[in-house]
Amino acid sequence: MCPGECIVQDRGEFANSICKQLAQKFGCEIRVISAGRPQANGQAEAYVKQVKARMKAKMVENCLEELPDNWDETLLPYDLSVLRSDPSCAHRFAPGELLLGRKLKWPIELEKEDVDMSGTELTKPLVLALKRIHNDVFGKAAKKLKKHQEKYARQYDKRNKTNVLKLRKGSKVQILTHVYKQGDFPKSKMKILWKPFRSYYKIHALDRKKGVATVRSKTGRVYKQKHPFARIRLFKGKA
Repeated sequence: MCPGECIVQDRGEFANSICKQLAQKFGCEIRVISAGRPQANGQAEAYVKQVKARMKAKMVENCLEELPDNWDETLLPYDLSVLRSDPSCAHRFAPGELLLGRKLKWPIELEKEDVDMSGTELTKPLVLALKRIHNDVFGKAAKKLKKHQEKYARQYDKRNKTNVLKLRKGSKVQILTHVYKQGDFPKSKMKILWKPFRSYYKIHALDRKKGVATVRSKTGRVYKQKHPFARIRLFKGKA
């Protein structure tokens, strides 16, 4: 068990008191999904889809029309080695690189060179150095992965017009506006202001399908203009 990881299972092998205590100690999460429902574990299904795609590509490369009977001995090991050596688009590290803490070689590279293992020995300094490299690589990957996830979440929210602020009728909000100095446009720099300054509007109505909202002033005056969720923020001040 790795700290912060989530173990997804559909048969309940880890659903016992010992595993729960271990998960609590290491900071892991054990999630049990419905058996026979692969949609509940999208990460595993996506990985299986990648394996199948690479197996088909390998069959085309070897001019195979049908899946061989010993596919688990011929195609599968090659495809898994490729997947484990393929860098992620999110953090630019391969799964095997994260595990070992060093750059990996592609299978085609190993086929074209002889690996000299003479004089190889594993000593404590080497193990400690590898551990430091491993921790450094995992730290960099985690930061890049978090940024990629945040970017993906913003794009998803914008594309699907989701109400990420959990807006409700009566919520205190401010509206984003762009202001130019009169007469200097377009040379002047655009200022971004949240209105009303040091005060707030209240949400009057929400259209969740279109991702827009109308607001009213504190005195009750309703404004007809509709504002997209992306230009609204919750008011956190005191007024």
